[in-house]
Amino acid sequence: MPPTEITCPSLTPTLTPALLVHPHGRVKAEGVATYSCVEGRRLVGQAVRNCSGVGTWQASPPRCEWVSCQMPEEVENGRTIRLNETLNYHTIIEVHCLPSHRLLGHFRRVCQENASWSGEKPRCLGSREEEEGRWREEEEEEEEEEEEKRDPPYPPLIRHL
Repeated sequence: MPPTEITCPSLTPTLTPALLVHPHGRVKAEGVATYSCVEGRRLVGQAVRNCSGVGTWQASPPRCEWVSCQMPEEVENGRTIRLNETLNYHTIIEVHCLPSHRLLGHFRRVCQENASWSGEKPRCLGSREEEEGRWREEEEEEEEEEEEKRDPPYPPLIRHL
């Protein structure tokens, strides 16, 4: 009679919709199983578990938690509004300026998988900034970028005779 192969039990029953494991099914003694999480979640605990020589798993299984962003700093002369109750992955925040101020940048930002907010922090500019020329300079830069998108620079035409 051939010796019985020692394996660890399948980890599939311990999984959640967010927690993934490879390989599926039984793992031979001295083998390993590797865990990961679905997009928008982060792994808490050890990503690798070893199957011992006697067929038991070492270490506890990890778990997956939502990726969460910190509430960003308030925008001067503006207000940041959460559109969800949490600050988890894919949560959207909006920045709105006080009356008589103009938003420079995007008013919506999204919590990304790396726990940071998309885009750059917007600003709310008022008449004082406009008088100092900052508003006008930034508008000119935006206009130049838009113009380059419409009319990309081309090399001069060379005519051959």
